[in-house]
Amino acid sequence: MQSMQQDFEFIDISGGAYQLGWRFSNSIPPEAKKSINTYHREYVDLHFSKQRWLTVGKFSIAKTTIALEDLVNEHSDEIYEVDNFAEFCLKLDGYLNQYNLRLPTEDEFEIACGGQLFWWGNGIPQGIPFVGETNFEEYKQQNSRGLLLNSDIYKMEIVKSELKLGDGGEALCGGYPWPIAWLALCPSHRIPHEMLNAALFEMLESVQVRPVLLGKNE
Repeated sequence: MQSMQQDFEFIDISGGAYQLGWRFSNSIPPEAKKSINTYHREYVDLHFSKQRWLTVGKFSIAKTTIALEDLVNEHSDEIYEVDNFAEFCLKLDGYLNQYNLRLPTEDEFEIACGGQLFWWGNGIPQGIPFVGETNFEEYKQQNSRGLLLNSDIYKMEIVKSELKLGDGGEALCGGYPWPIAWLALCPSHRIPHEMLNAALFEMLESVQVRPVLLGKNE
């Protein structure tokens, strides 16, 4: 039952008090704010977790991800028999628990990403995060904690109960203005639940899983 753990390298994240969520309005340049408000005035409220302080214990999270379809494999029919995303997370967590693993919480995920606007810092690159459309390369590199995070916004990482780091390609396919595509890679970005439940199974095709080791008291 421990064989799945051997497929991952786990990184220890220290416990403590952390500030999380969207708190970057003063960190983004005026032209980015103007573009966001022109595109959708409520964009930040709809697409980002709320600013908060909390204390968490130490946890160990995988350095890399695995595609959801590869993870669940022959168990996909059973796990996909759900009506909404919250139910899906419960079933996926139960599957992972067999291997002493679980989904990270949204709080843990944002902490593991490093605590800034992006995992590479607070700067918003020019262009868009797509091959040949930007000269910026740091978004493809591991973060300060040693995690290799999703740099393909057509994909998303799953946490309990949100989808993070990506939008399934909505910004790119929709031709949304700069910096919307980059903001989809913010650790505090999340897919709105109305959109998520409406296109659940379509979105799950692009999901990556980054498990956490179950603690002794879980």
